[in-house]
Amino acid sequence: MGNLVREPSSKEIGKDLTVCNFTVATNRKRGENEEVAYVDCAAFGKQGETISKYFKKGDRILVEGRLRSDSWETEDGQKRSKLNTIVEQFSFANGGKKEDEGEAAQQTLTNAAAASNPF
Repeated sequence: MGNLVREPSSKEIGKDLTVCNFTVATNRKRGENEEVAYVDCAAFGKQGETISKYFKKGDRILVEGRLRSDSWETEDGQKRSKLNTIVEQFSFANGGKKEDEGEAAQQTLTNAAAASNPF
């Protein structure tokens, strides 16, 4: 659970598939110290469309998913990698009007999640 760092970005990746990429900042307090972790997430299909429509920078979201490691090589030959969370389920965590508006969409998405996630 955390807050979106920036506006969600969605794009079509194929004929009938949309991906929404976003980053969640999660905070963990240990005594007087606070750790912040930034988690890159990708939501596909109707889930991605819903996140893109109902969430904006700063909104709170609860994400459940699995980790996927992506690797690539830069133009100057450096090897890079990062972990992404592939969203399997999410919940509105802000409360208020957006949650009420998105509740029906969330119920529909729970049933369609597996079918729209190609990874």
